[in-house]
Amino acid sequence: MLTPLDDTIGSVAVAVNYNGTIVERAVTLKRQSPSLLHFDGVSDFIATHPDYSLAARAWLYPGISTPAQAGETIILWGVGFGLPQSPLTAGAATQSGVFAEPVVCTVDNVPAATSLNLVSPGLYQINLTVPRETPSGTHGVPCTYRGLSLGSGYIETEN
Repeated sequence: MLTPLDDTIGSVAVAVNYNGTIVERAVTLKRQSPSLLHFDGVSDFIATHPDYSLAARAWLYPGISTPAQAGETIILWGVGFGLPQSPLTAGAATQSGVFAEPVVCTVDNVPAATSLNLVSPGLYQINLTVPRETPSGTHGVPCTYRGLSLGSGYIETEN
């Protein structure tokens, strides 16, 4: 579920329509609750190459996914990062905006260059440059934003 891109915090009403039955509940909306998305919900980050093809272990989606390369900038996808510094366009299906504070990630304990961008309502991309010295294999990529953990995940590289 995506929430409106505004600065509302606290109790908000949420209505869910499931096959014509509408259920309403009050939930607490936080200013931010960032998280990176995973292919399987727990380990492999949803990542794409610059051409938006899947950057993942080759066996994860045979014939479709391919590992990242050392030095390549891949895109990790996330939600819950809050509002960017730049103004938004009310009601627009696409949005853009950059953030002053970076996402901090390491690839097997080596710092990786990153940038965080809003790409549509509720969807964020983190451009992560895989360090050049990264060998082929599976690598842990812990990330934080404003001191909050974005969860643990893995990327696969091949040289």
